[in-house]
Amino acid sequence: MNGILEQVAPNEAILGANNVNVERIVVPVDLFEHSKKTASYAIALGKSFGASITFVHVFPGETIREFTTEDIHRRHELERDIAKDRLASFGEKMRQIYPRSETEFRIGDTAEQVHLVAFNLKANLIITASYHPGFLGYLLRLEQARRIVTHAPCTVLVIHEPEE
Repeated sequence: MNGILEQVAPNEAILGANNVNVERIVVPVDLFEHSKKTASYAIALGKSFGASITFVHVFPGETIREFTTEDIHRRHELERDIAKDRLASFGEKMRQIYPRSETEFRIGDTAEQVHLVAFNLKANLIITASYHPGFLGYLLRLEQARRIVTHAPCTVLVIHEPEE
């Protein structure tokens, strides 16, 4: 028999040698409608592995500009508070479905903050969505999946959202 074929292990040996152990999952969410689909994948995998899930929302940091006013600063704080409330509501819904889930609110660059959360929690998996935000969204760096994958401290599962 061909030497190459003899080296291939049976399916059982391959599966036994590659045990996948997922204990902590980190899921960045932007709190838009497609976050629910990403969350459903995370919960399904969390249930399969008995893993805990941390849903992370990253709010952009305030940009200090030459013409920043007190009103702009107050509006940014208001938007931040609204985002915190939306994450709390989202988290409560997720805990009703899967009690081993929690939320974390961060401020800053999305990819950097997701990496920090995953590293600090010693996560085994990040589940993120990839969608097509359009040209303006591309310029504003709304699509974060590629940046998350590039420097992730663990395995990343990307849920692809086709264009609508």
